[in-house]
Amino acid sequence: MSEEILKALMQLFALIIKRGTGVRKVEIRFVREFLKSQLNEADVRKYLTIFRDFAGLTSEEGISLTIPIPSVKDSVAILAICKTINHTLTQKQKVMVIIKLLELVAVNPEMVERRMSIVNTASEVFNISNEEFKAIETFVFKENLQEVEIESIVDFRPPGFKKD
Repeated sequence: MSEEILKALMQLFALIIKRGTGVRKVEIRFVREFLKSQLNEADVRKYLTIFRDFAGLTSEEGISLTIPIPSVKDSVAILAICKTINHTLTQKQKVMVIIKLLELVAVNPEMVERRMSIVNTASEVFNISNEEFKAIETFVFKENLQEVEIESIVDFRPPGFKKD
């Protein structure tokens, strides 16, 4: 993933966190684990710092007792970040971004409603249909994956991939 996209994702993650009444360690852990799956340890620290700075988090663990209130400036930033991502990534990569945003929202069930507006905005900017978005949302939020309709799951296999 490019540096530009990683910075954009850290900013979107931070904006999602700011749409709450506080930050939980599980949210910081989610961001850290995402970064660890993408980067080496030095770069993980670099991007965690970007995330913390953008979110206004003040302690080493990334926890702040006071979360800045979302502003019009944040809304403008969300649109700008999503447009940057939209021009850079393929449609499948944009779907993966939506999945990661939804996963972050899902780690704190108390804040889902307040944070979904950011994911909805991203989905619209990425030209993800309502039907596809609902299928992705169902996939991420369902506790029992047996209830997810198989036909609604996006296929991320490369062209020409053959099942055994």
